[in-house]
Amino acid sequence: MKKTRIVSIITAAAMLTAPAFAAEAYASVEEYGGVTIAPVYSEFNENDVNGAVMVALPENLTANVKITLDSPEESDEVYYEAVIDGSQAPGYSFELEGFDNVIAEDGTIEDGRLYTFSISVTDTDTGLTSRTYTVEEISVPDEGNGEDSWVVYGYNITAEEKTGDIDWYSEPLDLGYDNIMVENLTFFLSENYLKGDVNDDKTVDSSDASSVLAEYARTATGNPASFTANQKLAGDVNEDTFVDSSDASKILAYYAATATGGTPTWD
Repeated sequence: MKKTRIVSIITAAAMLTAPAFAAEAYASVEEYGGVTIAPVYSEFNENDVNGAVMVALPENLTANVKITLDSPEESDEVYYEAVIDGSQAPGYSFELEGFDNVIAEDGTIEDGRLYTFSISVTDTDTGLTSRTYTVEEISVPDEGNGEDSWVVYGYNITAEEKTGDIDWYSEPLDLGYDNIMVENLTFFLSENYLKGDVNDDKTVDSSDASSVLAEYARTATGNPASFTANQKLAGDVNEDTFVDSSDASKILAYYAATATGGTPTWD
């Protein structure tokens, strides 16, 4: 099945089962004003493309998207890294190279490639932000490394203000096609915060690490937590839902990289 045919199927299905903007996001770039993002992966070969991650955004949301690649030759290689804006286009496509994956019994890739997709969003009207939603082991099979079968992973993004402990809610849509996987993904947003900056002084430094360690010592000995919801979000830099010594270590490493003129990341 050709790419153009897949696009037409998604467009028709989205009109019936998803928010209105999704129809535009899953249609052809030329006809509906969507945007195909350029990969940062230097070995990208457009002739091997056999699928895509597609993201539909309402006008009030921007999103940070990252896609990494794992293969026998590379691990966690950055494939895409982009900020997309619903006010600029209703939908975005991230094309993926296909491969006939062969997975060993221990789960490693003997031959082929798997992708990890991560996304977080910000409401431009309120400044509220989300945690990161991640999907691992995305596969784009291309049986025989030549047939154009196309696989699509689609995400219709919406957002609401956070009122509880849930960071997001995902509802898969059954469009009736094995090679088209679409989710309605709702993010629950909290007040804007700077990752690692638990004392809200707009910098990440050793005092933030000390605060995280103090909070961890407090909760580990059975005392109630003292961090606000935003402090917990800022302090949980590895996003495992806990504020503990591993977060303090990451904050210190981030600060050290900043202090020595480096370009720190949270990875």
